[in-house]
Amino acid sequence: MCASGPVVVYFFPRDFTPGCTAQACAFRDAHPDFGTAGVEVVAISADDAETHRRFAERYALPFRLVSDPDRSIARAWDAMALWGLWPARVTYLVGRDGRIAASIRDELRMQRHVIEVRRALERLRSAG
Repeated sequence: MCASGPVVVYFFPRDFTPGCTAQACAFRDAHPDFGTAGVEVVAISADDAETHRRFAERYALPFRLVSDPDRSIARAWDAMALWGLWPARVTYLVGRDGRIAASIRDELRMQRHVIEVRRALERLRSAG
């Protein structure tokens, strides 16, 4: 993870699905601003490394995609839905201190994840 700034960790159900593609592209489009602010983005789903590689290549994703085939990372981060049977669409902003500064859960409004991360980053900057 990035030592110089906060880290965005977002969980998503599957590569190449319409909603997940929209969410990934929203983070891709915000990446220049995040990079300037020293923010690292990490995306996690149960898809395998090869599927992630193809997804990242097809949509020019400039951030790391992590494979979580047994969903152990998602469970540890409370990023599961439907009684723990399906991965949730959840985004966390982790501050430099290692604490979760924001948590965004929204299955339908993909842009909201980026918007709320931006707001939380502003709050972190204002706080010191």
